[in-house]
Amino acid sequence: MKSATCLRALVGMFFCAAALVGPASISQAGFIQNYGNVDDIPPGTIMYQNVTESTVTDNNALYGPPEVQGNTMDFDPAAFGAFGANGTIDFTDGFLSFRMMAIPGTAIQGFAVNEGGAFTTFGGGPTWVQAGLLAIVKIFEVDGVALNTPLTLPTFTANFNHSVADGQAVLQPWSLNMPINLVAALVNNGIPFTRGVTKLEVAVDNGLLANSAAPNDGAPGGIAFIDKKDFQIITRIPDQNEIPEPATLVLVALAAAGFAGLRARR
Repeated sequence: MKSATCLRALVGMFFCAAALVGPASISQAGFIQNYGNVDDIPPGTIMYQNVTESTVTDNNALYGPPEVQGNTMDFDPAAFGAFGANGTIDFTDGFLSFRMMAIPGTAIQGFAVNEGGAFTTFGGGPTWVQAGLLAIVKIFEVDGVALNTPLTLPTFTANFNHSVADGQAVLQPWSLNMPINLVAALVNNGIPFTRGVTKLEVAVDNGLLANSAAPNDGAPGGIAFIDKKDFQIITRIPDQNEIPEPATLVLVALAAAGFAGLRARR
């Protein structure tokens, strides 16, 4: 079990994660695993390059090796969780970085980060669990041509929270969905294109926090548990004959709604 002092420091680091995401995060990690390049071409058209996970809280892999089907990269975490009981707190943080590159003739219009698992909050309060997801995206190439200056998008975040005050729960499902619209990013930044982004970098910081109440005046303490069972990068590419026209770019924002409907594989 991690020490309380260490955990308090790590929780602070997680909520300031934007400062951690990047090469410095990997160099400071207690565990690093590089899975190399993975793809499913054909039928897929996306290459995931230099897929690397690291963690500053644990000494083992959290995400595990990825599998790619078509253009979707899927992880099945087996040891990504946090647990606290009778006054203890636990925090687990996993960092994942990779590059995405489209084969010639196609592009990446956007992608969604999907994740989910199970949680338990039982006993007295304050007992609660939280999942946090943060992503930084940097675009390097459009229509096969490198940008003079890489475009870094605003930081994307998503959170899940549950407390015993919301109702006691035993092994209930939780999920987060984070849609990222790359076509809209190009339009908003005045970058001309025919098909779209062809090379980008993604850095994801992922944290799970479990806080349990201590026994008080004879009342039992709390149990807090949360884990991650699935993590996916689901990529959207244009059809071979699908080339956005200026008149239709006003509809680009609607594409994000499609990603919102995506859910993690069960």
